[in-house]
Amino acid sequence: MAEAKVTRLEEEVKELREASAEITAAAADGALPPPPPTTALNSFAPVTAAQYDLSDERDDSESGRPVEEVLSSDDPELLESEYRAMAERAQVLREKNASLLQKVLSLQGNIQVCCRIRPLRSEEAQAGLRGVVEPLGEAEVGCFDTRTKNWKSYNFDRVWGPESTQTGVFRDVEQLALSVVDGYNACIFAYGQTGSGKTFTMEGTPEGKQYGVSYRTIQKLFGLLNFRQKMQAQSGADSPAFNFKLMVGMLEIYNDEVYDLLMPFPEGAGRNPKKTPLEVRRGANGYIEVPGLSKE
Repeated sequence: MAEAKVTRLEEEVKELREASAEITAAAADGALPPPPPTTALNSFAPVTAAQYDLSDERDDSESGRPVEEVLSSDDPELLESEYRAMAERAQVLREKNASLLQKVLSLQGNIQVCCRIRPLRSEEAQAGLRGVVEPLGEAEVGCFDTRTKNWKSYNFDRVWGPESTQTGVFRDVEQLALSVVDGYNACIFAYGQTGSGKTFTMEGTPEGKQYGVSYRTIQKLFGLLNFRQKMQAQSGADSPAFNFKLMVGMLEIYNDEVYDLLMPFPEGAGRNPKKTPLEVRRGANGYIEVPGLSKE
């Protein structure tokens, strides 16, 4: 009974993740139209999904006429009415996206542990080495124990196999990364031994546009904030309802020491400069902080 419930929840999480990622990506890319001019209060008022048809397979306009026919018409009133109706539907989709995100986060829990399996390098394959870790599913990994000559399986919240792409990995963590815009705290970090692919996953490389999670998150954040800025501008309010400020700090944990990656090396430090390590403390508000960390 318990296993059936877990399986059902995992399937629901997968469906919600995919739906949330699609709507979030559309909003960040500007595919959804901004809301019609209105007051700041009304622009953020909740709209129930029951008021509108949310079918994704509609090719007709809100008036029931084909979209191409409406766009090619010279009737300004019809175009304005159609624009307002589509903007209201877009607002419903945004509300639906926020609801899906809350469900995904509540079902997945506060902490998620994922596993990405690095493929063999060409020199490793030429040397006759073989992989001892295999993906058994979207949430299970099989590891070969050389001592017992047996396979063991381990479960994770998400597993990415050797064939996984940078785009695919980011798609699975995108809604968590972008949830900070809605007031959530989020943290994504990579842990593993040297050469396991942490830097490639998080930073990536510009060659072939293999950008990592950090680059894609920053790019999406700016896109989403610009989109919301346009929403507020279209609301017609005298002052914006929300102000967004984005700051970046970068640190490195190496040999149990914390270093500021944005701090320049001291002048006259010689051929082997070394930065002063920072301390990690718990502030009076209960949050973890790093005093002295540079922020741009």
